[in-house]
Amino acid sequence: MNPIPTLSILALGHPRVGRRSLLKRFSKGTFTPDRSPNTGIEIAYKTTQVNGETLKIKIVSISGIHMSDNIDEGTLNCMRGAILIYDITDSSTLSSFAKWIAELQHYKKRFIPIIIIGNKCDMERPDNEDFAEEIGEAHNITVFKTSAKTGEGVDEAFNAIINWIFAKNKNVVNEIKKETVILREEDEVQATCSML
Repeated sequence: MNPIPTLSILALGHPRVGRRSLLKRFSKGTFTPDRSPNTGIEIAYKTTQVNGETLKIKIVSISGIHMSDNIDEGTLNCMRGAILIYDITDSSTLSSFAKWIAELQHYKKRFIPIIIIGNKCDMERPDNEDFAEEIGEAHNITVFKTSAKTGEGVDEAFNAIINWIFAKNKNVVNEIKKETVILREEDEVQATCSML
């Protein structure tokens, strides 16, 4: 039986923006309040149909404060898209976005679809919420508002990045199928897109 091709997407955000909760809502459709900050790497999977193809969507979530400390260039090059996540109630969680966008563009050495997600839209919003929109406009990045708690906007945001990846690269399915076959044939788990 052939393995299901895996489409990898990077999710970056400061601690306490709700990355873990967003991943759980996307992959399992559930929400569990989690008060502990996540400063490491987490991975979520969801098998879905995209353009008639069965794909495994792999979201690799890292605390992006020092992105280059948490993920190596080889792994980053395996990512087909990126999601930058901030907390709508805390504008300081947007502080690293310009740096992360520049790093993503530098490491990828080719265009990478990026979206911004403002999480916790079920909570009261501050007056300075427009800052995320300004960042999005400056870098031509779409901003979505989500609530991991209620599920509002979550599927829309994740489907948007997946569809954008396909719109920008018509060969993405063939490319990830090739990567999946290569990874399956390798005995060593080194320097591959499946390490994370």
